[in-house]
Amino acid sequence: RFLLDQADRVALALARAPGLRRVICADLATASPESGVGLTDASLLSPSGFANLTLLSLRGCHAVTDRGVAAVVARCPLLRELDVQYCVGIGDGLLHAVATAPCRTSLRHLNVNRAFAGMVDGVHSDYGPTCTDAGLIALARCCVRLER
Repeated sequence: RFLLDQADRVALALARAPGLRRVICADLATASPESGVGLTDASLLSPSGFANLTLLSLRGCHAVTDRGVAAVVARCPLLRELDVQYCVGIGDGLLHAVATAPCRTSLRHLNVNRAFAGMVDGVHSDYGPTCTDAGLIALARCCVRLER
């Protein structure tokens, strides 16, 4: 069972709102993964919710990973904008998940700027090793309306 902090409780409550179209969680999750504070995969992995989202911004949510964001993306066929800027737990897994998700035909904007930054062999790197050509090629081939 997950231990939920306040940000996760808010996100779970929002997920149950059937008419919700836009979610911007940037201010809920500015803490580092080590602090145990902020939005985590726990709320994103809920079995339902967020189905009508057209915009999801998790900018700076350091504790979310490919697994959590991919779970939401899989339930959002109308998603047009996804922002995971500065989400250092994001990598190729999310790129491949987006390329196969129902939203691949509606997604127009994907912001992964600095999402792959993190620690590489104990040294801070602006671009970690988690984004590969294969992930970017999958996006280019499958996300036919992606503009930026």
